[in-house]
Amino acid sequence: MTPASSRAEVAVIGVKWRSLRFAVAGTGAAIRLGPQLREGTLLQLTWSGPEREGSSATSLGEACPLPVAAPRRSSLQPLGGLSAATARAPQRQVAHLAHLASLASLASLARALVELPERERRALDDVDGCAALARELAAPWPALRFALETALLGAMARRREVSLAQLLCASAARRVAVNAVVGSAAEASAAWARGVSCFKVKLGADTAADARLLCALREGWPTARLRGDANGQWPAAEVAARLSELAPAGLEYVEEPCANLAAELARGVAWPVPVALDESALTLDEQELTEALGSPQVAALVVKPTCAGGLTAGRALAALAARCGKPTVTTHALEGPVAFAACAELARALAPTQPGGGDLAVGLDHHPGLAAWPVAPPQLTEGAVCQAGDAGLGLEQRGDELFAFASRDSDDSVGSSDSSGSDDSDDSDAGGRRGPR
Repeated sequence: MTPASSRAEVAVIGVKWRSLRFAVAGTGAAIRLGPQLREGTLLQLTWSGPEREGSSATSLGEACPLPVAAPRRSSLQPLGGLSAATARAPQRQVAHLAHLASLASLASLARALVELPERERRALDDVDGCAALARELAAPWPALRFALETALLGAMARRREVSLAQLLCASAARRVAVNAVVGSAAEASAAWARGVSCFKVKLGADTAADARLLCALREGWPTARLRGDANGQWPAAEVAARLSELAPAGLEYVEEPCANLAAELARGVAWPVPVALDESALTLDEQELTEALGSPQVAALVVKPTCAGGLTAGRALAALAARCGKPTVTTHALEGPVAFAACAELARALAPTQPGGGDLAVGLDHHPGLAAWPVAPPQLTEGAVCQAGDAGLGLEQRGDELFAFASRDSDDSVGSSDSSGSDDSDDSDAGGRRGPR
């Protein structure tokens, strides 16, 4: 391992980004995810250090915000950022405006990184320092903070020749099981054949139909773990009755059964099926979230790093959940392979710290948006996410292919750097200087 005195001399010498768009479409259960166009930003940092012996290398991040309204607040990770007028706009418009605003912030962000004073560069070789720098430069956009932090931590992991998961937790799990989103017995059978033993059903307005499907899954796969996700769509007054219909299937939990879930938990509800907090957790301050997680009705916390604002923010949420005796299920937000790989690394890092031994399946199965990309996340295997072969995210060597895909529909004038996605790049950085040769 390189001595700390040398590692402190690391510098970001280039920042490159491209706007990206890709379709999320599918059949079966994927239809309930809703066909949609995902848009965001692919980010690449070029960095140098004494251990590179005069050359440079790259790391990657991806910002792909979900089309959801702005969270109210979170003391664990300040989110903020959208005006009240914008928050009342349709969800797609909110996501699009957030994306455009974060793009507008990238030029100043890039210059700040490239021109980072030497005395502040020590932050580039410290996990908390990287997180603080991402919060400072990318506020108030959670997805952009996630992208920047991923790239900064990925660079740090590559310098230390470890995976990003090992950077976050030295004893990171090599393999973590995943759940599969299914909408029929046929899809469950296909998932089971891939080694998946945990099924998740997207729940709709027809609870009777959902109950029939879940009971069929229980009958067909008696040892499978079953989960449901209502996405906060049920009226609060109907939650108890709807969960009673689903209870015979023996579910682990139902995610977000209704809006204002924390308020219902505060009333001391005793529903027949456990629940999990997901998006609603990010609307709570630390005390409110602690109280919600302390409810015996809650089985787990679901964390999407894109929405939480980064890997360390997700880790902080998981630590709070663990203090309340509840496990954390890391999941994606229908992003591309770079963000998916980062989520997989967080899941591997969190597994050893989970209450109950860390055997809870995570929400990181292949999703329909990944099919559009020419590069797959290297962590994605049959029935699990596993350690990738290379240090960092394991995708850095495929940067050229990823940027070629992102650039096909984007405005090239957005980019401020022409640095190559391959290792040992020496092309122009955001400040117009040349990287070392």
